[in-house]
Amino acid sequence: MNSVLKVSMRAFLESGALGPVRPGDPVERLRELWGEPSDEGGRRKRGCYSIWKYGDVEFHLNEDFHTIHQIFCDGYQSLTLGESASLDRWFFAGHPTMEAVKEELTQAGLRFQEETPALPDSNTIALRLDSGVRLLVAIRADEFVWPPFTGLYGFQLAC
Repeated sequence: MNSVLKVSMRAFLESGALGPVRPGDPVERLRELWGEPSDEGGRRKRGCYSIWKYGDVEFHLNEDFHTIHQIFCDGYQSLTLGESASLDRWFFAGHPTMEAVKEELTQAGLRFQEETPALPDSNTIALRLDSGVRLLVAIRADEFVWPPFTGLYGFQLAC
């Protein structure tokens, strides 16, 4: 395990790799890079959980519990990857508005498409980048639906 690995959110949005990790990689890669997860959850099989969490970022495992299926985050204030990684957050601090997120992506030359919500009353719109990363943005606040605020609140990338 490296002492502190540098990871860039901008590079993640460009490439779909969070540092040297991407969906499809063996789960042992996480342990090699960042040690034991700061939290675990999901289903459990033979002493292993299906979700490994480092800081605010979740790594969801395939059915075999050996392969990373998804990189996911649905809540942060000041995005972290735990103590073993130095994260360049770019605009992932606080919850920038949809307009601010689009402006950052456009200025960086990152192409994206706005996805129509699956449910008509959804308070979330996703921006899908060419890398496959989906940025999750709440467009209206609702105290009974996550998140209870507007703005960028997460991301996901699955194989």
